[in-house]
Amino acid sequence: MKRCWLLLLVAVAACQHEGPTAPLGYTSGTTCAPPTLAPVVATVQPMVPAALRSALLDASSRVSSALGTSASVQLVQTALYGVAANIGASNDAGACGQVTTAASAVAALPEDPATLPDRDAIRLVLMLVAQSLTAAGGQH
Repeated sequence: MKRCWLLLLVAVAACQHEGPTAPLGYTSGTTCAPPTLAPVVATVQPMVPAALRSALLDASSRVSSALGTSASVQLVQTALYGVAANIGASNDAGACGQVTTAASAVAALPEDPATLPDRDAIRLVLMLVAQSLTAAGGQH
């Protein structure tokens, strides 16, 4: 059990990184780049993008509300809601663009240790969405 906590501590310490300062471009037919979460990347079986809508809506409301009420947090919430809306409309290019916008907005938030779990939860949801959009390849 001690090893698990040590590995978790190392992974959290590795999360200190410089994020993108602007949204990345997305061209239809290319890979949707997931946000950088940590050196250890979760490898999971991709889900259909629609299966992640509830996680996105939870991240855009309940999880992100723990980050405060600043304009930066509102940008994160709006981008997350935009990802969910684009997935609902089967607009993969729009969803991927919103994923990169949300990832950039999360990276721009202050590095407050108290909000690290919430920021990482949002990053994980974004990574899973990006992976599912890439796997879907425009096919829902």
